[in-house]
Amino acid sequence: MPFSFEHSARLKNSDNYERFRRENDKGGKGVHFIYGFKREGGSEIQSIRFSIDYFTADEARKWLKGHDHKAILFEVATRKSKPDSQIDMKRENIIQKILKKIVSGVADSNSIFREELIDISVNTKFEYINNGDVMLIHDVPIAKEMVQKYDDGMHYKTAEAIDKINVEFSPLSLSHPDIYFNQMSDSERLSRIIGYTSNGYTQDSRKFADFFLFVDKVPGETIKRIENKQQVDVSIGFNLDIDETPGEFKGQKYDKSQTSIKLDHTAILKSNEQGRASLPDGVGIGADKNNEVINLEDQAAKILKDKLDKLEGEVKDSQKTIQDKDAEITKLTDEKKTLKADMEEKKVTELKDKATKYDKIVKDQKAADEKKVIELKDKILTHKKARTDDNFKKHIEKKTDVAELQFILDDMNGSIKKIPSVKGKGADKGKHPADVAFQERYEKQTGTKLGGVC
Repeated sequence: MPFSFEHSARLKNSDNYERFRRENDKGGKGVHFIYGFKREGGSEIQSIRFSIDYFTADEARKWLKGHDHKAILFEVATRKSKPDSQIDMKRENIIQKILKKIVSGVADSNSIFREELIDISVNTKFEYINNGDVMLIHDVPIAKEMVQKYDDGMHYKTAEAIDKINVEFSPLSLSHPDIYFNQMSDSERLSRIIGYTSNGYTQDSRKFADFFLFVDKVPGETIKRIENKQQVDVSIGFNLDIDETPGEFKGQKYDKSQTSIKLDHTAILKSNEQGRASLPDGVGIGADKNNEVINLEDQAAKILKDKLDKLEGEVKDSQKTIQDKDAEITKLTDEKKTLKADMEEKKVTELKDKATKYDKIVKDQKAADEKKVIELKDKILTHKKARTDDNFKKHIEKKTDVAELQFILDDMNGSIKKIPSVKGKGADKGKHPADVAFQERYEKQTGTKLGGVC
């Protein structure tokens, strides 16, 4: 989408870079370079912007040719003149303009305050200006002619009301304040302002604005979400005038019309806060005319999409009635739900079968081990080389590990001499030499330490 007050010459696709930085007047007065930083390291000029204060579109093209720059895309600015140099203004001057707008933009006392929620994400176009102090998000559609649901009924936002929204130097805040900005003291306003909106224009019955965010006033988590093009909702708080006359817009009935919208502020919402409208409505940072938010991920959804595409072609070719089309869509939607339910049920059944089989394997193995332990103990205790003292018997009875019992039996089968029992004075103290020898052999062959022998 073209920018409001700058001609844009794209030299390279933005997909090649992980971040961008702007340097004003780098190519001369009114010639601003956008540097792209590559993922593998290094940077280069990704695009060049020409201020309409200094360049016409033809002059910008001539400058590019004279400096050996070849644009893959050249977009002419949508405005012919620029009231203020947003990029060159100092922070304190901007703050004064915002405070002046808050005071002078107060709506009539009989107006009604509303909050309008929108999404920002996906196609976000942003850059850093003023040496990285400001994040500039371009061409954000903040409102659209449409019918929406409110607590007191369905409201129609008229095209005239959308067109007359004044966004210039309107404050941006993190979440909604408890009171309107026009009801705050200057100190309260300064504590809540994290930026402002400006460069407003209307196109396709939508109101657009640029967002200027003061980087040091915006939480890092919010900056990161915008940079990563994740969903970030914003909500405009505004006063409005209402016409109670009901009507219909594009097949949607409404109870009343919003005839005048007076912007108080725009709130950038936290990750746990959600907007009312979204990208399918064509509003929010990253929204454009071609957005189609259709998330078809599973097999059932893919089947539905193919059938809907086929249905659309049939409607165009055969003059089907709207009623027939609605009936077919309902049928396909039901098929999708059925397919999805069948897939989920099948997956649950498979998991249950696997769990049952696993439990049986574990149970059978445990029973086999218990049986083997009994057999090994019996063979060890009745072996001709077994010791006959009670300590040895107790030691064997305590064993439950098949591998260890098998080793003891194998050791007895391979031993030449009968394992002697403990005799003599002090025999119950310390370890029997035969026990020590057994422990050494076991640990050498298995690499496992024994906790002790009888």
